[in-house]
Amino acid sequence: METITQDLSSRGFYCLSKKQFAVGELLRCTLQIPTNDPGGRESHLECHVLVVRVDEHAADGQYGIACRTEDYRLAGARGG
Repeated sequence: METITQDLSSRGFYCLSKKQFAVGELLRCTLQIPTNDPGGRESHLECHVLVVRVDEHAADGQYGIACRTEDYRLAGARGG
């Protein structure tokens, strides 16, 4: 499932989701990191997060999901 990340920090992120999650739920996420690579490659951050807040009806019927990063690793670049 894809979401739109609005805020990102070293401690976590806030995103908009069409699916509601529960506070306390553990998730595995992959964040796409834009690069300036002319070859179209992009990096990905794979992380385990804990849902710490859920805002109902944040925008356009979506849920605002605040997640705290528990663990992460930088995945290899992927071609585009």
